[in-house]
Amino acid sequence: MTGDDGLQLSSDHEADVTQLNHLKNNLKTREGASQSSLKLYRHPVAAYGRKMAFYKIEEIEEEHVKPGIRRKIVTGNNIMLVVYNIDPGQGLPLHNHPNEQMVYVIEGELEFQIGEKKSVLSAGGIAHVPSNVLHGGKVVSGKPVIEIDVFYPIREDFLKKPRI
Repeated sequence: MTGDDGLQLSSDHEADVTQLNHLKNNLKTREGASQSSLKLYRHPVAAYGRKMAFYKIEEIEEEHVKPGIRRKIVTGNNIMLVVYNIDPGQGLPLHNHPNEQMVYVIEGELEFQIGEKKSVLSAGGIAHVPSNVLHGGKVVSGKPVIEIDVFYPIREDFLKKPRI
């Protein structure tokens, strides 16, 4: 069985597709859309025309934020993923922004502060930074930190050119 996007569906997806086709056939048309214009996709985002993509980290342009701090950025429709590579002794001073943030340390050790609380995050450590809360961090190990940050909504100030 294939989906409307032309991709082959595995047998474990066929029951879901059958149920979705039943729902599709019973939908009332809205805003002049005909039944034939309604399509099912393996990924629901495609149905709304939003961007979908696959990336390889080595193919993403690296930006030099300041000496000792580099990042690679990927944006979705409403979220942003940033991969930081931070040299020993380097970091970002306390700052805040309206974006909610998750920090995940892949390698190295980072002393991270959120509000009045400090913690040393090592590989596997995660921090949640609520909107508008002061936070910052500094590498405290002898090797660089690789961390992944996720922002919601997108940090427009990180983008080189306006989003379309």
